[in-house]
Amino acid sequence: WQGNDFDLIVSGHLQVEGTEVNPVVITSLTDDDYGGDTNQDGLLTVPARGDLGKLHILGSAEVDHFIMKYGGGGGTGNCCASSAAGSILVDTSGEVSLTHIDVSESLMAGIYYTQQGGFGTSWSDLDIHDNSGDGLWISHGPGALSLENITISNNGETGAYLSASGLTSMDGLTVLDNAD
Repeated sequence: WQGNDFDLIVSGHLQVEGTEVNPVVITSLTDDDYGGDTNQDGLLTVPARGDLGKLHILGSAEVDHFIMKYGGGGGTGNCCASSAAGSILVDTSGEVSLTHIDVSESLMAGIYYTQQGGFGTSWSDLDIHDNSGDGLWISHGPGALSLENITISNNGETGAYLSASGLTSMDGLTVLDNAD
């Protein structure tokens, strides 16, 4: 999965189980920080925001210890039906659990989330930073929304946008040094 006009679209259930020592990483082929010099060109190429498309979750998800860098590209090809943009795009009525997530260097928002169903959503220990757009954009339906220990920093637009009609709890939310 390389190219800014391709999304990884998950319509069923996404299960990602990294660990603190070995997180699951999705990044640009030219990002030598993870996996070494995978394109074998030395220092001739460097990663850029938007090198990848989006991780697009349409179903339910349980994601733990996950890093995503240099996403948020695309938006015009066959892959990208949604006009919403972020490295991680969640557009679902299913339950989504995110823990120990690091999202950075997106061409657009770090995480863009819309939920219309009554399912609960629980996110904890997220670091959303250095993205061109919003850090975190949430439009949440009637289910419970729990956000804990989330740091949103150094993003090019609003740090966090939240619109929720259900019960919302936030604990340890830090938003700093964003453009808006």
